[in-house]
Amino acid sequence: DTGIGMDESTRARIFEPYFTTRVSGTGLGLASARAAMLALGGELDLVASSPSGTVFAVRVPAEVMQ
Repeated sequence: DTGIGMDESTRARIFEPYFTTRVSGTGLGLASARAAMLALGGELDLVASSPSGTVFAVRVPAEVMQ
Protein backbone atom coordinates (compact mmCIF):
# COMPACT_ATOMS: atom_id res chain seq x y z
CA ASP A 1 0.00 0.00 0.00
CA THR A 2 1.02 3.64 0.08
CA GLY A 3 0.05 4.46 3.66
CA ILE A 4 2.27 5.71 6.47
CA GLY A 5 3.58 2.27 7.46
CA MET A 6 3.52 0.69 10.92
CA ASP A 7 5.65 1.23 13.99
CA GLU A 8 7.45 -1.69 15.62
CA SER A 9 4.80 -2.33 18.30
CA THR A 10 2.06 -2.48 15.65
CA ARG A 11 4.11 -4.81 13.44
CA ALA A 12 4.56 -7.17 16.40
CA ARG A 13 0.78 -7.52 16.83
CA ILE A 14 -0.59 -7.11 13.29
CA PHE A 15 -1.86 -10.72 12.97
CA GLU A 16 -3.47 -10.92 16.44
CA PRO A 17 -7.25 -11.31 16.30
CA TYR A 18 -9.09 -8.13 17.38
CA PHE A 19 -5.97 -5.94 17.24
CA THR A 20 -6.66 -2.82 15.23
CA THR A 21 -5.35 0.69 14.80
CA ARG A 22 -8.56 1.91 13.17
CA VAL A 23 -11.40 3.54 15.06
CA SER A 24 -14.02 1.44 13.29
CA GLY A 25 -11.86 -1.65 12.65
CA THR A 26 -12.59 -5.12 13.97
CA GLY A 27 -9.03 -6.42 13.88
CA LEU A 28 -10.13 -9.56 12.07
CA GLY A 29 -8.97 -8.90 8.49
CA LEU A 30 -5.30 -9.84 8.66
CA ALA A 31 -5.87 -12.46 11.37
CA SER A 32 -8.52 -14.17 9.22
CA ALA A 33 -6.49 -13.92 6.03
CA ARG A 34 -3.44 -15.43 7.71
CA ALA A 35 -5.51 -18.24 9.28
CA ALA A 36 -6.99 -19.06 5.88
CA MET A 37 -3.57 -19.17 4.25
CA LEU A 38 -2.16 -21.39 7.01
CA ALA A 39 -5.14 -23.75 6.64
CA LEU A 40 -4.24 -24.11 2.95
CA GLY A 41 -0.61 -24.80 3.78
CA GLY A 42 0.43 -21.33 2.67
CA GLU A 43 1.73 -18.22 4.37
CA LEU A 44 0.87 -14.56 4.80
CA ASP A 45 3.74 -12.50 6.15
CA LEU A 46 4.62 -8.89 6.68
CA VAL A 47 7.62 -8.16 4.46
CA ALA A 48 8.26 -4.48 5.11
CA SER A 49 6.66 -1.41 6.61
CA SER A 50 8.07 2.07 6.30
CA PRO A 51 6.81 5.63 5.89
CA SER A 52 6.26 4.84 2.21
CA GLY A 53 3.86 1.95 2.90
CA THR A 54 3.55 -1.70 3.88
CA VAL A 55 4.24 -4.85 1.86
CA PHE A 56 2.83 -8.33 2.56
CA ALA A 57 3.84 -11.62 0.92
CA VAL A 58 1.26 -14.31 0.17
CA ARG A 59 2.56 -17.77 -0.61
CA VAL A 60 0.17 -20.44 -1.84
CA PRO A 61 1.28 -24.03 -2.47
CA ALA A 62 1.11 -24.92 -6.16
CA GLU A 63 -1.20 -27.87 -5.53
CA VAL A 64 -3.80 -25.53 -4.01
CA MET A 65 -3.84 -23.43 -7.18
CA GLN A 66 -4.64 -26.40 -9.45
